[in-house]
Amino acid sequence: MLKYIYILFLYLVFANPLIARTENNQQVYQVYEQLKAAIGDKSREWPTLKIQVDGRQVLAYYRSKNLIVIDQKTIDICHTLGARETDALAFLLGHELTHFYQHLHWQKAGFAGGFLADRHAFEEHKGEEKEADLYGAFIAHVANYQPTKVVPDLIEAIYKGYNLNAQIKNYPSLSERKTIAKDVCKKVDELIHIFESANYFMAMGEYASAASSYAHVLQFVKYKELYNNLGTALIAKAIQIPVGKEIIFQYPLEIDQEIPLRDGVEMSRKTVLAQAILHLQTALQMDAKAYNTQLNLVSAYLLAKDYPKANDLIKQLEMLTPTAKEKARIYLLKGIATAQQGNKKEGKLYFEQALQLSQEENIRLIANFNLNAIKGLFKKRERASPTSPAAQIQGIDLTYQNDFPYKEIYLQDVFSPTSKVIELHYLPQTLLCQIQSEEESFALLRTTATKERTANNLGIGSTVQQIRAAFPKSKGKVLANSQGYFLTYPSHKLIFRMTANGRVVEWGTFEYY
Repeated sequence: MLKYIYILFLYLVFANPLIARTENNQQVYQVYEQLKAAIGDKSREWPTLKIQVDGRQVLAYYRSKNLIVIDQKTIDICHTLGARETDALAFLLGHELTHFYQHLHWQKAGFAGGFLADRHAFEEHKGEEKEADLYGAFIAHVANYQPTKVVPDLIEAIYKGYNLNAQIKNYPSLSERKTIAKDVCKKVDELIHIFESANYFMAMGEYASAASSYAHVLQFVKYKELYNNLGTALIAKAIQIPVGKEIIFQYPLEIDQEIPLRDGVEMSRKTVLAQAILHLQTALQMDAKAYNTQLNLVSAYLLAKDYPKANDLIKQLEMLTPTAKEKARIYLLKGIATAQQGNKKEGKLYFEQALQLSQEENIRLIANFNLNAIKGLFKKRERASPTSPAAQIQGIDLTYQNDFPYKEIYLQDVFSPTSKVIELHYLPQTLLCQIQSEEESFALLRTTATKERTANNLGIGSTVQQIRAAFPKSKGKVLANSQGYFLTYPSHKLIFRMTANGRVVEWGTFEYY
């Protein structure tokens, strides 16, 4: 009996760490899958991820084997960071996935792009290492991790865990590696803010500024959603470029088309659409089955009056057993296609079928708008009321131009040879973003601070029902995104980022100058 008790004791002593380690290792694979999903590129053969007990190398990408190897000690080090463990793993694995994308830089057969490269290799490829840090951190953010807050502590823990002195001879110093990482994290935070601001610009109807912002981010990181968003912004802008006498329809891009042209556009609709199609096709090269991107591409073809390509793609999409929402969007596109070619009666039937299929507000808004467009009826855009409730965030009133210390970034205007300036001013849980161009300037102030409320006591946690009750005579504009939707009230200069179940997770106010 004592023998069995002794065996059970040994099992309890040694099995629990083993179970814990197994769970940690499963988490590594889960993080890796989320990063791949965030990049969205299904056209490539992803590297195999392997965990090995080596104790010598943190992790590395081997191009000749298409293999990413992470050391068990590295996983254990990440585990010591507690709640930030997955953020650390996401940054490290994202770093090595960048080396996978940098294949043109790593031509030497068998070369290992390692996180802890020796000094010679690090100095020779310092640019690539910086790029790997930046891309890895940004993609980790897209996958819903928070890497920039953990990177300095992670690097220090790695040097300590692998018994590397701060000034070890054969490796970059700890201070040097941390300085590079901190600089990269600042750049990543900047790109994240520009990307998120671009999503808000889309919801506001500022498509030119959104496109310029997406294009700026695209210089540093490349992934499917970014190409799709840029293509969508260009389509939205192309709709605003008049071409002769035509019926102006709303397209199922899940964005508002009613805000009139604000920015000067020096390109024709044809040129803008050619760029949009190129970006959408790039996104589809990464994931040929991306249904929303294909629907956006149909919109581009219809605007370009390329009906054969539009109809062929619609037929392909109809064969893929779409959801009710996707089918409703197809009916909207078929309605536009037939009406544009002169068959308004059939177009009307398709718009009515879209209404019957989907109860989603954005689908119904587009269908009703297009039904009225066929009849020649258009609603006037709501104007801002002088009695609109003022919204102040951290005491800032955007009706007055304030002099703040901004971080200035120049954006190339994708529609003209001129530049836009985007200015970022950071506050606790709040960002003030201002766009300046030759045509006009506007500011967007958005926050996640729970204590900040509108004059109607709306804020974080408010429901869509509460928002609509606060503005009973105003129609909100809806822009869907992957995690929910934006709800914008142009007449009150308020914008809310909502979860899929209709709660505010961030909100803001905007002003034009």
